[in-house]
Amino acid sequence: IIVCAHDEEENLRELVPLLLTQDHPEFEVIVVEDRCNDGTFDYLREATQRHANLRMVRVRDKPDHISGKKYALTLGIKAAKYEHLLFT
Repeated sequence: IIVCAHDEEENLRELVPLLLTQDHPEFEVIVVEDRCNDGTFDYLREATQRHANLRMVRVRDKPDHISGKKYALTLGIKAAKYEHLLFT
């Protein structure tokens, strides 16, 4: 599961625990922290230490020729280790 987040700390605090409760035998949740200005990075840094199947990809800068969300999605896709992808 790939989630792109820009200043979404409050929403991620609700969404991430729900995504992690699924019962699929093998899955990962990748949250792409896209140049956030709130507490998203700190929340994800702490949450990834508690959950082995939660990963964070951090976007600090993006190329000028591509939109922020498209770039974040691209990085999330490249970080994924499973063949099937779900975006939310």
